[in-house]
Amino acid sequence: MSLALSFVIAAAAVVAITWVFDAYLRHRFNHPSGEGKLYPESLYRTSVTEDGVSCIDPKGSKTFVAWAELASVAIHTNDTGPGGCDLVWALYDRTGKLACAIPNGATGENELLPGFQRLPGFSNEHVTRAMCCTDNAVFICWSNAPSGSPAGDAGEPEGGLSGPA
Repeated sequence: MSLALSFVIAAAAVVAITWVFDAYLRHRFNHPSGEGKLYPESLYRTSVTEDGVSCIDPKGSKTFVAWAELASVAIHTNDTGPGGCDLVWALYDRTGKLACAIPNGATGENELLPGFQRLPGFSNEHVTRAMCCTDNAVFICWSNAPSGSPAGDAGEPEGGLSGPA
């Protein structure tokens, strides 16, 4: 194959990849408000109050966990990014039940981290590791649950998804 033909093929590939990536970005950040938020994650609305944490999904269903009932805070990551929702905050109650799931990019998520950082022993290191993770993993950022409970133990990533240590 000649050098000129190789150059043309490479240039065509770059143009095609750029076009596909541009189309993807336009869809991914095409929030109805036009504000460039993640879509559909930003359709979820979350809030942190003195009573607890709530999330309203796009269909209007509300989940809530009171601070007094919160047993653990985990971050679930997966390998679907950047095209999919690849990070979800998971809040478990004292029974080990998932009480509230909040996707990264939810409207109001900027309130979550400061709220969680008030929990004694909350691990900012695990948050940082989760935010950098592109694999399927669970990072337990805080736990007040008994050891071995379904809500999980504080420490290395573990749980329903397997991930890097």
